[in-house]
Amino acid sequence: AQGYGMLTLSTLNENEVQKLNDVTPQRGAPIACIGAGTGLGQCFLVADPSGDYHCYPSEGGHVEFAPRGEGNDSVQVELLRHLKIKFSGWNRISVERVVSGKGICNIYEFLAYQFPQRVDKVMHREFLGKNGDASVIAKHAKEGSLCQEALDIFAACYGSQCGSMSIQLMPFRGLFITGGVSKKMSHIFGDKEGIFMSAYGDKGRVSPLLDQVPLYLVKNDDMGQRGAHRRAVQLLKEHLSGRILEAEEGVDRDRDHLVAPRGFAGEADGHAGEVQKLVSAFRELTVRNRRLSINNPQEDEHQPVFKSMLWRLPRSGYRMAPEDWMHREMWIAKNGSLCYKSHATGEGLVYWTKEDLETATIGITDESNTSRPWTFHIEVEGFQPSFFSAESQEGRDFWIQQLKEMQKK
Repeated sequence: AQGYGMLTLSTLNENEVQKLNDVTPQRGAPIACIGAGTGLGQCFLVADPSGDYHCYPSEGGHVEFAPRGEGNDSVQVELLRHLKIKFSGWNRISVERVVSGKGICNIYEFLAYQFPQRVDKVMHREFLGKNGDASVIAKHAKEGSLCQEALDIFAACYGSQCGSMSIQLMPFRGLFITGGVSKKMSHIFGDKEGIFMSAYGDKGRVSPLLDQVPLYLVKNDDMGQRGAHRRAVQLLKEHLSGRILEAEEGVDRDRDHLVAPRGFAGEADGHAGEVQKLVSAFRELTVRNRRLSINNPQEDEHQPVFKSMLWRLPRSGYRMAPEDWMHREMWIAKNGSLCYKSHATGEGLVYWTKEDLETATIGITDESNTSRPWTFHIEVEGFQPSFFSAESQEGRDFWIQQLKEMQKK
């Protein structure tokens, strides 16, 4: 859910994300997500040939913790030894034992054991009284204190793990840092010369690779809900369109094996018919909202009367994100439909039918609401508006003129 939530973010909206470097995202490249919270969650997304992103889970938080340190600095090595003893002498320690909320507590406990003369007795009693709460450590993190040293070690290990994920997946569309702990400790990410960023970029010979990875700190704490909602809508559309995923082909499912759904509100009070009408209307809207393939018998009707290259915004795209716009060949067909050529498959597709365009509102888009110049929009009642951008003002005005003339025929 967190991974799909990344697709709902606008990387240009400072209220949603904080840019940690100045790297331009590459359209269609992988996306990675990492988040320190109760544990260390990780996932990644890759685009299919049609440009839709699919999220895959990962247990990367359970890879081995790898101590680091300049020269003869062995603090993290000693931390590893301490954790191996604490967790019953296992021959390995997961990185989330260090990079997580509980990890901060583990680091502090190690430092308190290693340097008892530096322990703040009042703070330590509060820490023990709250059964090891990382917020107590953050509250007492003063310069030179064990609490501050614990957070510095946490930041270094977190940065290193983010860097490792980047060189493993090469997420040139973006590495997004989420999680409750990440949000509460956002101050460790802002300094480009700070501990986190220094550890992030310290990957030896392949360090220059990280200069191509956009790095973002997610400020929202509802990414799970947003991602779950987006994925649910996506699956519903696939189901209603009759699309069969390759992974599902050949799977034998019997309706009798499924649990019957709960009755919806309305069955008991006689409104079932109204609810069914709404379901039917939604099904019709969803089916009509799909791109329609231009089949061979209809090819002549879809021959262009006017054609040029346009920038097109996908329906899942964000108008203020330049990387979301796609350059496509588009045309108005003989039958009055608006068509385009798919970059993924090379086939011709109908974007809007003649019936859609007859009642559409066509106009110029305010420049403050788009990242591209010379943008215009087409609005059809009951549908999400579509946005296009021409190469010049003359090109935009000519497209609008052609579309409006087609409406009159």
